[in-house]
Amino acid sequence: MILEIKAVAPLLDGSDPGSHKLLQVEWVDIIKDPGWVEHTEVECPKLVSVGWVVFEDDAVLKLADTLDEDGTGFGIMALPKGVIISRKLL
Repeated sequence: MILEIKAVAPLLDGSDPGSHKLLQVEWVDIIKDPGWVEHTEVECPKLVSVGWVVFEDDAVLKLADTLDEDGTGFGIMALPKGVIISRKLL
């Protein structure tokens, strides 16, 4: 069961600014192989993260992994929009 928690951070979609949305984000990360490996053997890993949206603008999406009793987010992950593959509202 997901509880709606009142929060302080703004949302861009015009919804109630007092509530965070729980989001699943698929994104691609950077990788560097330190060895003698051909480029065909190096692939960017695809990752999935879940968190409450605490901030979003044209450049970045910030997710919190923890909300306190006042709805303030902590454990912030900042994802540049260019690495995001997909988003799913939970």
